[in-house]
Amino acid sequence: VNESWRVLLTHFAPFIARIEVQRWCRQPGEPLPIWFTCTRGKKTSRGGECTRAFVQSLCDLYHCEVMVQAYETRVGRSFDFVTRLRLDISWETSLLASPLLHSALFSRDAATASSARDAVANKIWVPQMNRQQGVNDKFAVGGRLAMAAYMKRVQLLSLDFTKVARDSHARTARWACSVGGNATSSSTAGSLCHSIPLVTVNCSKPNGCLVSANSERFLELALWRAHNISVIHEPAWMFCKFAVDANSSGY
Repeated sequence: VNESWRVLLTHFAPFIARIEVQRWCRQPGEPLPIWFTCTRGKKTSRGGECTRAFVQSLCDLYHCEVMVQAYETRVGRSFDFVTRLRLDISWETSLLASPLLHSALFSRDAATASSARDAVANKIWVPQMNRQQGVNDKFAVGGRLAMAAYMKRVQLLSLDFTKVARDSHARTARWACSVGGNATSSSTAGSLCHSIPLVTVNCSKPNGCLVSANSERFLELALWRAHNISVIHEPAWMFCKFAVDANSSGY
């Protein structure tokens, strides 16, 4: 999509003056994650400004989570849902919610709505498209507990990715046991912890370990490591992105 950002910035003009200055949330001198792989266009790289921008985006999400917590403390009530949306996304079709999410969001029956909200507390809905071998990180709506893990994943940047198995089934258990997580998306992971050694698989072999990850795969691993979170990939949630070169505003 090569549309100008002018319309978007016009709509947000009243808020731009109140936007907070971005804050770096890492410790001074703390290195950038060497495992992060950045792809722009057909070019792939590690380190540099692209990796720094990735970390800054996670710092921004963490700051949003802090703001949400502060508001909840102030009003004495927690949100049922949290939504994350990138501003460079253009929706061209209506977002059709699954029956469970729709009931939680819109049901007029108090008992039905309450039951649905409890059921979605540990679930996140994301577009199926553009998942890049992981979880789409451009839009998400989910229950409060699940989205807290989504928003705070910057805390996991220092974890050792050489202990993450490439195989999806082994990955869940080894990520839980070797890296020190708790429950995972696998109901049997807890019992597997007794049989899986803390020494990781041999990463020199093909399909051994994930020694690198992009933003989408890191999100997948972060949610896997969190407590009992389910990710629902919605095939009908289709979007377009504003072209990078169309945004010359600096925002």
